[in-house]
Amino acid sequence: MVERNDNLSLDRGFYLEPRCVALRERFGNDGFAFYYFILSMMCYSDDFLFPVTDQTSEIISEQMGISLERYFEILEYCFELDLFEKEIYDNERVLVSTEYESVNVSYL
Repeated sequence: MVERNDNLSLDRGFYLEPRCVALRERFGNDGFAFYYFILSMMCYSDDFLFPVTDQTSEIISEQMGISLERYFEILEYCFELDLFEKEIYDNERVLVSTEYESVNVSYL
């Protein structure tokens, strides 16, 4: 189990990581911001999970200034890029990062 952390630290290469580039190419900075936002929210969880509910989806889309449709388009593309575990999401409606260690999320 990962310890809870209130800090998200990314190395310089994170922005240039191919999947982050793909998110930006398809969705502009909305795609990258969405991924970073979700990773940031995971840091507030004791188990590095983010529950996806109607309410959390609406809140995030409003905070980001994007439609719910765009929110779910970005989320689906994140699954295609293997940034989040699709099977766990389908079964439990929670997001689990597949790559938190490779993007240097720090647990202080």
